[in-house]
Amino acid sequence: MGKSISLCQKSTIWTPTLDDASSFVTCRCSRSSHGRVAWRRPRRSSASRSPQSRRAFGRVLLAGGAAAFDSLKQTMKEIELLSDPTRGEVRIGCPETVAALLPPIIEKYSHLRPGVSLLVREVVAPTLDIPLLREREIDLAIVRVAGEPARHRTADELQVETLFDDELLIVVGADSQWARRTRPSLADLANEGWILPPANTLTSEVIMKAFHEHNLGAPRVSLVTFSVSLRINLVSSGRYVTVLPKSIMSALVNRASLKPLSIRLPAHQWPVILATLKNRLLNSAAQHFIETLKSGTSRPLD
Repeated sequence: MGKSISLCQKSTIWTPTLDDASSFVTCRCSRSSHGRVAWRRPRRSSASRSPQSRRAFGRVLLAGGAAAFDSLKQTMKEIELLSDPTRGEVRIGCPETVAALLPPIIEKYSHLRPGVSLLVREVVAPTLDIPLLREREIDLAIVRVAGEPARHRTADELQVETLFDDELLIVVGADSQWARRTRPSLADLANEGWILPPANTLTSEVIMKAFHEHNLGAPRVSLVTFSVSLRINLVSSGRYVTVLPKSIMSALVNRASLKPLSIRLPAHQWPVILATLKNRLLNSAAQHFIETLKSGTSRPLD
């Protein structure tokens, strides 16, 4: 009979190593006559005898064990927060283009629940592939996606709700010559310095499509960046042209330094959505933040 190892024999804290995990990977769990859980090593095949195989199995066991303990830790924390709605933490993920909408929502929420701390982390958009949400590093994500949310990969894992439909605006500085024109056209702007996000984003695709539909060559791109603050600061000088979501223009405190132009762009679907994990119970603080978020984004964009 193989050697039995009881997990209850010692009261000291045991931190498993890779070698420890390797020695357990082919063991079977059994219960002794004294009621204690024990691990009993069965007869091993020739493939499982090699050190390389045992260590590979051990790595998988350690990774799975770490995930299980992390899940348990998160569950215990959520249970604690469920019992006291006046305190806790809400972890939010969003890109910079959505974070610009949050200040009034955060101010309202913090006034109602001053004991709750908010953590905002940046996530990649415009997709629903959000590792931070899947790994429970955040409670909810607010992102702007291209097209119908249901067509995005991993959408089946998420509870998705559209907050509002956004749109793109061509924006110049208030002191720009084009801000003073009654009806400037795309042809007028073709040789201006454009600031756009990377070419594979919906924003750039819409602009390129607009120029193509007007039988124009591609605009002159002076700077490629995702940064909203960089775009706003440079465009405010009057020397550049950029594209911003209408929601950002509505939320900006210093929007007097910018001027959206009345140039129609090709139709595009660009919803701002709220995403949470399916079958996950959020604590009271997170649920109340979602209610505040919905009430703050329900009104039409100005």
